[in-house]
Amino acid sequence: MYFPICGSKEIPHFLCEVMAILKLACEDISAYEKAVVMTSIILLLIPLSLIMSSYALIFLAILCTNSPEGRNKALATGSSHLTVVILYFGPAMLVYMKPNSHYSPKLDQVLFMRGAVLTPMMNPLIYSLRNKEVVCAWQTMLGCCLTSV
Repeated sequence: MYFPICGSKEIPHFLCEVMAILKLACEDISAYEKAVVMTSIILLLIPLSLIMSSYALIFLAILCTNSPEGRNKALATGSSHLTVVILYFGPAMLVYMKPNSHYSPKLDQVLFMRGAVLTPMMNPLIYSLRNKEVVCAWQTMLGCCLTSV
């Protein structure tokens, strides 16, 4: 993309993000903004809807399972997967699909940080908390910490 930049050359983000750059342009950026929305629909909503519909089918199949233990295990796995999906897609949808009148650099910074840093950090925690030994270790550690205070 090429367009004249007027105003500050400082982008209030920790990475070079397209919507922040567009806000620096001197010319009409409505076509670019429409392209970002269309790209967001293609790259965010379509995959998310396919993922959610497949999980809906998986959950329906799980509910038809006769074994309560197997059902609980499958629901625990599916819910942790869905948590990661929501942590990934949620901030991206909030940043790229909100109206221009609601543009907030600070909120976008928080959402980008959450998507780029917090989600990968939470991934091991989300999946490891399904392990009973890890949960017991956390409970023991927290119990020791709380009693020593």
